[in-house]
Amino acid sequence: MVQATNLGFPRIGGQRETKKLVENFWAGKITEQALDEAAVKLRAENWKLQQAQGLSQIPSGDFSFYDHVLDHSVMFNVIPSRFRHLAEGHERNFAIGRGIQKPATETQEKVDIEAQEMKKWFDTNYHYIVPEFETNQTFYLGGNVKTVQEFNEAKALGIHTRPVVLGPLSFLLLGKAAKNSPGLDLLSLLPNVLHVYEELFARLAAAGADWIQVDEPCLALDISAAVVAQYHAVYTLLTAAVPKLKFLIATYFGRIGNNISFIKDSGVAGLHIDLVRAPEQLEHTNLAAALKLAEAAVAALGSDRVFVAPSCSLLHAPVTLRFEKRLASKNPELFDWLAYSEEKCKEVHVIAHALNHGADSVKADLADNARSIEARR
Repeated sequence: MVQATNLGFPRIGGQRETKKLVENFWAGKITEQALDEAAVKLRAENWKLQQAQGLSQIPSGDFSFYDHVLDHSVMFNVIPSRFRHLAEGHERNFAIGRGIQKPATETQEKVDIEAQEMKKWFDTNYHYIVPEFETNQTFYLGGNVKTVQEFNEAKALGIHTRPVVLGPLSFLLLGKAAKNSPGLDLLSLLPNVLHVYEELFARLAAAGADWIQVDEPCLALDISAAVVAQYHAVYTLLTAAVPKLKFLIATYFGRIGNNISFIKDSGVAGLHIDLVRAPEQLEHTNLAAALKLAEAAVAALGSDRVFVAPSCSLLHAPVTLRFEKRLASKNPELFDWLAYSEEKCKEVHVIAHALNHGADSVKADLADNARSIEARR
């Protein structure tokens, strides 16, 4: 059976709950415990919402209060020395992303600690916090690992998720050398960081995970043959080290091209490719066109080897149209053309259902989509 899945879900909340919580925490109106308790509820809502839309593989570990790359850095102990005097917790994490600026007082000198650099996340309007690596960088996991914790949260709700982790090569390639480590070759850190990935994946397997989604967006960039060879070596090692896990490598925002050669004989069980940005890898896509594209994949691979998902993580999309009541009443035609994350999950399910049970089983959905596409045209 073809499975409907997703690569990531917006963390802001349907009515911007996360944004409001974080701003209240910054203002000292709520405690760190209250922030965490509210996040548990938001994550549960996100998983249940995706489940309600018919997704059979739902991501976990994609939630963040600020930035998922920053969270990954902290989880792996990649914390600039200027922040190491701060106690572990949200205050320190936000300080890394925002810096610390305090005016001088009668009892204290002025404090001005520079934040880590922000950089555009590929060609989206989202910005990530650039990891800073040092020559003698020490990587390790703490006791309470975010990705494992969130997998277990979903498991307690009866939802078996696919954990999402930023891959080791993209983690290093998206970073930079710290000021105290000029000229550092970031890929020289690969052997040390791989030991921590092995430990993380082993903990996830022990918790009951069977699939792991490893995001490697740098595969869509123009990278050298030497780096592609590193991808092959890395995933041959990791898949052998944790044989209980099936690895889904996700790349998006472009065409993977010749970089796909890394996957041969690597032990990787699945590869997500972006057929919206680069449809030539297998048409702005309506459901009928998407179904046609997916049918070609099923014909080539068989239904048991095909997942249907959005082209990339929905992390940067709005959550749901359900609260856009003003737009629905003032401009129903425009409203009809829109699909936010919740609606996109439903569309993914419609395509998977059509592949498994025939187009007639979703005839009404396809007809409604065709009508909307024609009206927009």
